[in-house]
Amino acid sequence: MKLVVFGANGPTGQLLTKQALAEGHAVTAVTRHPEAFPLRDARLRVLCGDVFDRLSVEEAVAGQDAVLSTLGVPYSRKPITLYSQGTAHIVWAMNRYGVRRLVCVSSSGVDPHPELLDRMLLLGRRHLQIALLGYVAHYNQHRPHRTLGQAPPLGAVPPPAPAANVRILRVDRLGGLIHEYIQVA
Repeated sequence: MKLVVFGANGPTGQLLTKQALAEGHAVTAVTRHPEAFPLRDARLRVLCGDVFDRLSVEEAVAGQDAVLSTLGVPYSRKPITLYSQGTAHIVWAMNRYGVRRLVCVSSSGVDPHPELLDRMLLLGRRHLQIALLGYVAHYNQHRPHRTLGQAPPLGAVPPPAPAANVRILRVDRLGGLIHEYIQVA
């Protein structure tokens, strides 16, 4: 798989890049300081870029299968636009090139609203189950899709089973840095 990593020069970005390379992926590491990037590999392309520059984001995303973002900033009381503006540029480029996979790792502030799952702090397995059920319902019933008539792919989905009857299987990817959750019978 061809992956692009934004925020690759930070500790999480370096770890993610190293693990992706170890699993055989081709990786484009995007950093503002490519000369300081410590990793070298035949499948690694280190690209000078900045998420505030839409053209550099576009260059990095073109031809990729997935985008991984480990963007981060130090704590500050000043307004931070890195996440909103940077992610907007990433999503714009993804839409332009038809890239459909985005993984964001962040330690930023969290918000418990279900429509903002990428910013939700999960407080245990039960909370995760409830959040995933809400996300699946939203994804399959409400979100606009690229189909004729902009209809959800599955049509109306029956209400989810009670959470007590739901089993979630966790599959670790990239050495446990990314977890995939699958509902099993």
